[in-house]
Amino acid sequence: MCMTRDARRDSGTRPHGSGAMAKVYRLFFSGDDGETAEDRNAANRQTTSLAGLAVTLLVVVVSLFLLKELHIKAAIEDCLMAGRSNCDAVVASLHATQHQR
Repeated sequence: MCMTRDARRDSGTRPHGSGAMAKVYRLFFSGDDGETAEDRNAANRQTTSLAGLAVTLLVVVVSLFLLKELHIKAAIEDCLMAGRSNCDAVVASLHATQHQR
């Protein structure tokens, strides 16, 4: 249940939590027009931090995918440069070991 500061003061209830998180909660859900610049800055910092975390996780996932693919390509190239004719077996074994992990 979302209440404004005045309604909370009149009803005697207290907001859940304290500090910046409670201010961010009020900023988005209470419709309180008495928000301060500090409340907006706290919400902006939190949004920026979450966006940075999302970008970092995306870079890690893409990097792991590229690392796996480049490892397979390097093994195929090594096999072909060695003059072997059964490189399909090398590719199959690499895919089998990759899926077991």
